[in-house]
Amino acid sequence: ELYKPIADKDSEKIRSLMLFYKKAYFFIGSFILLAGLVLLPFLPYLMKETTGLVNVRVIYVLFLVNNAASYWFFSYKQNLLYCMQKNYVNALVTAGTSIAAMALQIVLLLALRKDPVTAFYAYTVSGLLLGIASNYQADKMYPELRETGAAPLDRETKKHIFKNVTGLTVSNLCGIALTSADNILISAFISVGTVGVYGNYLTLKKYISRLM
Repeated sequence: ELYKPIADKDSEKIRSLMLFYKKAYFFIGSFILLAGLVLLPFLPYLMKETTGLVNVRVIYVLFLVNNAASYWFFSYKQNLLYCMQKNYVNALVTAGTSIAAMALQIVLLLALRKDPVTAFYAYTVSGLLLGIASNYQADKMYPELRETGAAPLDRETKKHIFKNVTGLTVSNLCGIALTSADNILISAFISVGTVGVYGNYLTLKKYISRLM
């Protein structure tokens, strides 16, 4: 829906679409957060032989909030850059943020090496915060997105968007079920540590496949 208004340089329509996407993504993020919190009591049954050094529930909630926040604050803005053929901006910002996050996390791990529990929490939180902070590039490039008072979309446009989003959501859920089921089963029936070892082998396999 964004391509035509962008080609026509219809700023008003773009703002209306972005406002609608913002509301839709906020709903999706809120649903993810609520669904994740509902699963929280069942977490011990999905994770066998976890460490007692850190609170697994706290770590789970941190990553859950980060996932929901990605929908609340910036995912819909990245779509605008993508449609404007400026996805390279997303790639550069993501790469820069990843390097900054790794550097900060190395510093934190070295500074807190005598307190591994605090180091782990600081490592996790710093990565999540930098991930959120990295995705405001669209606001800088298109300040009109911050303006209020955009006209609401017509019913036909909303219907078309909902139809496309429904198909995309089903596709994403199927993809998650396909790629995550093995980790959940290993974690529940063997151990979390085995998931880590398994993940290392998958990472090696992935990069070797890319190189080939």
